[in-house]
Amino acid sequence: MSGETVENWVFLGDSLCEGVGSSRIGFVGELAKTLPGAEMIRLRPMRIAGAVPYDIAGMVGERAATARLLLWNLGCEGTTVRDDASWLWLLRGLAPARVFILRGALESILRPAAVLDGRPPVWLPGSWRAPSALDPRCYFSQTWWRRAKQTSVDAAKQAARRRLLRKEPGRPLLSDMAFLEAYDALLARCAALDAVTIALGLPRVDERVFPGSARIFRERSAAIGALAAERGSSFVDWPSNLSAEARPDCFYRDGFHPNARGAAAFAQSLVETARLTGPARG
Repeated sequence: MSGETVENWVFLGDSLCEGVGSSRIGFVGELAKTLPGAEMIRLRPMRIAGAVPYDIAGMVGERAATARLLLWNLGCEGTTVRDDASWLWLLRGLAPARVFILRGALESILRPAAVLDGRPPVWLPGSWRAPSALDPRCYFSQTWWRRAKQTSVDAAKQAARRRLLRKEPGRPLLSDMAFLEAYDALLARCAALDAVTIALGLPRVDERVFPGSARIFRERSAAIGALAAERGSSFVDWPSNLSAEARPDCFYRDGFHPNARGAAAFAQSLVETARLTGPARG
């Protein structure tokens, strides 16, 4: 690092925070391109057997050596708000000036109750029985034979998901109470870090792809705002026009994860709404 003081911002969340695809396209990476002197460092837990000094893997860009602002992207797909407590040891060491929380998407999508309850029908393949296994793919490979396989498998999964949801009402991964209790606990832990905590609302979900989920997203986003106000934290919601219905060019085919254009739009919206100009500490 350079001899100048480096400020740390931390981002907590799931795939919406981590980014999508092999290059992990997401709004945090776009923020690093927007804010002067900023660079992103992406870390996520490693799931490997055996003893390792630290059970994390990361990616650091070349600009980190001279950066004045480091954006620590700790988002990890498949994790929930309950998992963020495992990062507290790192946050205490980083002493971040700002902590951004984008949690609730994975926990709030309506999914087949039979899968969530561990009672899947016998005809459902074993590899399709994880909570998010039946979610639609964000995109397909450009290689024709892989694309053909992915397209056919995804079509079969969506048919199975719709069949299960017709048979029995779906439900979210976490109940309202369980989700809000975990979120409030996370806000309390962040407050103890003496950092500016910014709770982010849930982006709009495409009701055509995830039927019944839009209402839950709206209600939980409002509840997050209320919790943030009680804890003295900031709350930033995404504009309603950043949705698959209004801006289909900004999203992957699942109508939920932003593509490269969408990631840039979300980053710009956060810059404008939260009035981010660079390091908060002079």
